[in-house]
Amino acid sequence: KRASQPAHFRDSMPIQMGRLDANEAYRQGGVVTPPKLFGIDAVEIVRATSLAIRRRTELLGPTSRHDALTGQLVAALAARPGLPNHWSECWIDVQLGLAHLAAGQPAQAKTSLQRSLLAAGQFDHPLTGVALFELGRIALAEGNLREAAGYFEEATYSAAYYGDIGVLEEAFRQGAVVHLLANPKTVYAPLPEALAWANRNRYRQLTASLLVSLAENQAVLGNTAAADQTLREASGLFKRREFAAGRLGAAYSFVGSRVLFQQKNTAAGDAAVARAMDFMRQG
Repeated sequence: KRASQPAHFRDSMPIQMGRLDANEAYRQGGVVTPPKLFGIDAVEIVRATSLAIRRRTELLGPTSRHDALTGQLVAALAARPGLPNHWSECWIDVQLGLAHLAAGQPAQAKTSLQRSLLAAGQFDHPLTGVALFELGRIALAEGNLREAAGYFEEATYSAAYYGDIGVLEEAFRQGAVVHLLANPKTVYAPLPEALAWANRNRYRQLTASLLVSLAENQAVLGNTAAADQTLREASGLFKRREFAAGRLGAAYSFVGSRVLFQQKNTAAGDAAVARAMDFMRQG
């Protein structure tokens, strides 16, 4: 429902190293480094830095707002370390919004993230999906389910366009959670089409995550047979893959336990819960 259009960004952008004016180095001593232009993948640097800020906040939890580095991060980004009145300011705004979230300042984060959605005031960019996803999380924390659902859905479109499969998986997972919180009578509508798309593109982890969300939704609706079949379909994706030992594997075990309990198979359900709890204790 957003009216913006996605822009194309080059994989390599020039950055200048060295100094045009070497007089100071000649006068005071030091290394004279002539200016050179190097090509860097600016999009990937900004994406990875933003991901690092997000994951650090998750790992620190409520202690993040009290950590000295968080304050330094907010101060550095608030100083706008980039070209003024340039389209790339949207990337500063994304990272500043993430830093405000790390500092426990959701109101300031929302302002920065909303400002970051468009490059040059009109184009989506590779970090638009990240900003939309975090705006969805803020709306969810505020209890605004309709707004959160809209942000998560929009995040999937932008993330798919720019190939950010990590954000795509998170947005679908959180969208499904919001759907369940709204006490649904149907399956979360985007899941079947998303599953077909992920299968066509051989995104194994995304497919596994979507299947787990679909099975959970089916179990909540009381459709135990369908949930069991969906989990059986997902089981092959978890064999000999690293993500089976992570959060997604734990979610698979937990949803499986619910289905087993609905089938009155208490012993197997208890074992599945134990597998999920093993990750929760260690992960």
